[in-house]
Amino acid sequence: MRLSVRLHTTLFYAVLCLIILFFVSPVIWLVLTSVKNYIDAFSMPPVFFFKPTFDNYINVLSRSNFLLALWNSIFISFSASALSILLGASLAYGLAFLNVKSRVKIITFILSVSVAPPIMLLLPFYYLGSQLHLINTYGLLIGVYLLLNLPFSILMLLTFFEESRKRFVNPL
Repeated sequence: MRLSVRLHTTLFYAVLCLIILFFVSPVIWLVLTSVKNYIDAFSMPPVFFFKPTFDNYINVLSRSNFLLALWNSIFISFSASALSILLGASLAYGLAFLNVKSRVKIITFILSVSVAPPIMLLLPFYYLGSQLHLINTYGLLIGVYLLLNLPFSILMLLTFFEESRKRFVNPL
């Protein structure tokens, strides 16, 4: 009996290690490829034993436009996320706590907007941006990301506020 429990536990952890290795191996491959030189990175069959070099990182970081592009990405994503959470929280709070007659219709509309493919909105956003002279600006890109993420934020925060209303406002 004791041996079968020990065998079962060992087998469980062996399978668990294999699953973890399966999901972590692409990340390990990515890191190892990033410290290979060009010839080793693209050689067939793959080279597993090599002399690591950080020249790739030095080349990328020494380019002046990479750090600017990284900063732009960080700024735009954080701005759009913060605005999405702020607006989504206020809209979700209103839908969760206030008795609005058309509450179900509003939630259905938000859900239908979130299902629409983003490529469908490309031309309207481009036309609006060109008419308002916002092409190649942070504002347009933040606005596009905000409008694409806002339905998701509203629906996620709506479930949070509805659950908190059930727990704290109406405990009985």
